[in-house]
Amino acid sequence: MDAKGTIEDNGQLSSEATDNATSLSRSSGHTQDCLKASGRGSQKDSSKIADGHILTWGCGEFGQHGHGHTNNVEPEESLMRHFYERVAEIVGTGKGLSAGSVVERLKTFACGASHTVVVTDSDQVYSWGNGNSGQLGCGDKDTHLTPQRVRLPTEGKASPIKGLACGSRHSVLWLENGLCLSWGNNFYAQLAYDFRIENYKDNQTNRQFLLQRLARKNICDEVLPHILRPIAHLKVTQVACGEKHSLFLYDTGIVATCGCSSFGQLGSGNRAELVSPKALESPEGVVSIACGANHSLAVTAAGELYAWGLGRACGQRREDVLRPLRIMTRKSNVVAAAGGSAHSAALTGESEFILFCLRWPASE
Repeated sequence: MDAKGTIEDNGQLSSEATDNATSLSRSSGHTQDCLKASGRGSQKDSSKIADGHILTWGCGEFGQHGHGHTNNVEPEESLMRHFYERVAEIVGTGKGLSAGSVVERLKTFACGASHTVVVTDSDQVYSWGNGNSGQLGCGDKDTHLTPQRVRLPTEGKASPIKGLACGSRHSVLWLENGLCLSWGNNFYAQLAYDFRIENYKDNQTNRQFLLQRLARKNICDEVLPHILRPIAHLKVTQVACGEKHSLFLYDTGIVATCGCSSFGQLGSGNRAELVSPKALESPEGVVSIACGANHSLAVTAAGELYAWGLGRACGQRREDVLRPLRIMTRKSNVVAAAGGSAHSAALTGESEFILFCLRWPASE
């Protein structure tokens, strides 16, 4: 989003340039929350919500909506009025924002099963919710009801942030230069970092930053974002995360996968987990990827759609799909795809919506 905003005397976010502000929304097939970074709607007080503000609602068991409590939040109460005040506290600019203060827009965000991560226009990363696997990337495994600063290593600041993806309990961020960082649960090696390091499946710790923090306070362990060294020589253009697996799209149009493959969601032809990203032989010329909880999707430049993993989610009645399977549509003009827990959807260039799934239990 290229618009800037100000806080008016009544605390309402106003926009200086809203005509071409882009609306962002993302919901995960394995999450209970929805988050939206734009809106021209109204809350119960009927006041206008300026473009670029953040709305969260849904389950609050772990504070994943970021409203500072664990109660559920209705859409009518979804405006995060205190988000920027909390950010101001974190960066040390004082408590709250005064009238007329310039605030940042969010440029991307993602939701996991019970955590949320956002990125501002200036590439500041914040997270909140369930952190028991280190998925918040803020240095501990606590549950946080309000936004926490995610500290990136020096290399993670060398290029603007391009995108963000969340799995059930892990998070992955990639830069415009193609470098990736990950943090959170790594029991199935879904974080894709160096398997040659001892205890590589443990939650990641940035040692350099840990030493700096230890000098200031007594911390026994920290979990923080870590550069993905095994693929640092390759340029990643997109990442997608499932419940326990991750997909990486390279600028060559090749897809690599790692993590859990109990349903064949890695597309490697078997159900063995992969501890480091491995490129798939097909499809080629991929331009977009997506994950459901336990299946994967890819769209090629030719408009072809491929799916693999959990059979029901791929439209297969009896068996899981262990290798990428082309999903036949009436025309080869698919431009985007998305996966849920056990279903998938695709959009064609003519704005035709395609949904494929099987009832469970499937009828004979």
